[in-house]
Amino acid sequence: MKRLFYFFIGIAVFLSACKKEEDAVFNQSPDDRINEALAKYQAQLTGAENGWKGFIRNSKGQTYAFYFVFTNDNRVKMLSDFTAQSAITLQDAGYRFREQQQPTFIFDTYSYIHVLADPNEANTGIFADVNISRPTVLNTWYYKQNDLPIPDISKGLQTDFEFIVDESLIQQDTIRMIGKTNGSLLTFVRATKAEADIFNAGKWNSSLVGGYLNKEFLTYYSRLAVNGNLFDVHSYSDSTLMFSWLDGNDSIIYKEVGFTQTVSPDGFTHGIRLLQPVNNGTININTLNITSWDATTRTLNITANNTAGTLTETTLPLKIDTTLPSKWINFALDNGGYWASWDGFYVNGTRDAYNNNKDGINTRYFYLSYFPADVLGSQYNALAPIFLNSTYTTLTLDYIQEMPFTDSLGYLKFSLQTNFGYPTTGDPGLTLSQFIIPEGYYLVRLDDGHYDMVSAKDGKAWLSWFF
Repeated sequence: MKRLFYFFIGIAVFLSACKKEEDAVFNQSPDDRINEALAKYQAQLTGAENGWKGFIRNSKGQTYAFYFVFTNDNRVKMLSDFTAQSAITLQDAGYRFREQQQPTFIFDTYSYIHVLADPNEANTGIFADVNISRPTVLNTWYYKQNDLPIPDISKGLQTDFEFIVDESLIQQDTIRMIGKTNGSLLTFVRATKAEADIFNAGKWNSSLVGGYLNKEFLTYYSRLAVNGNLFDVHSYSDSTLMFSWLDGNDSIIYKEVGFTQTVSPDGFTHGIRLLQPVNNGTININTLNITSWDATTRTLNITANNTAGTLTETTLPLKIDTTLPSKWINFALDNGGYWASWDGFYVNGTRDAYNNNKDGINTRYFYLSYFPADVLGSQYNALAPIFLNSTYTTLTLDYIQEMPFTDSLGYLKFSLQTNFGYPTTGDPGLTLSQFIIPEGYYLVRLDDGHYDMVSAKDGKAWLSWFF
């Protein structure tokens, strides 16, 4: 019994010693230590005199750029390169640090950060067409009618607005955090005064892509010339460029590349950094920076990896692929379907120039379609807008225009045949007139089920076909 007594006394003394040792090591409670760490992180963000450049990269490698200025009252002012407007309009939003099993950084009011993750589903549940294109997600009706599983349209661009804070990823001038839901990478880089002046003066949208490729230049392709090397460049999306060039065998090489917008340390050079290099065997391009703009010749002087070059408009690409018209129509024939365009023509810098979707979600318009011969019981190919009925339960063909084409040296040239009620005036009439321009169109193949059809007249009108 005495031995048991002394055993328990020994245990008690040991535990007491451990408690004293613990008290000696941790002078604060766990909550106090966590709050102190969170306060330290916040102080680092708010202590950046010129704010932070921010970059969010999703699992697909797409990167979106931001500018942030954080204040001690848990407010943040931000810009985003997602649109031309968000690049110049400072938005005020909320943020906070919070312990959620792990230290967590949260953008807690709706902001440009949330736009990336927002699918913008309509109340009717029919379209989700902001961050997931309608060619990928047509509408719930289509999938239900064809007994297909409805795609997940709730993920947007698969970015995050809540991020895990990892002490090992924090440095004085660079902070990295990992998204809680999608694992996207958020990187903060301390901005210089010159960079902050550019951002705050509303000049970010005068950058290479937002200001010139998407605004000043109206042609589908821009011609990049660097030290005797020629590339065609197309702004394929808000964060992607398509480069094409000719190899040693005179074959066309395409490369789709993501990018982030940049501002140089001197505050005067705007440009982009490519997420993967473009290499034609002679020159390797990682960066494109603006040096000057010549409004008279409409020439953008640039440097590519510090080598001088130019960007100009071009009506035609370096080479027309003459095999594409037959491949385009035969793909629809071989697969028993038709080509569809959701917005119709992009003309002189204006998307949906002829107002196919002018009423947005409330329109009955579904898409513009081009049917191979015999699909509609006609001997000719036909153009036919497809509509939803008034209850959004079925598709209808309200009118049809027979429109065959000829393939002249790789160009599509359309003509009009029998008209089955297709309007010849107003916006539908403008669409018909655009189709039948005598110069025709050349095709750009993005993949088997996606072709762009570009005006050979001036390169300033094009339409995207999806299968």
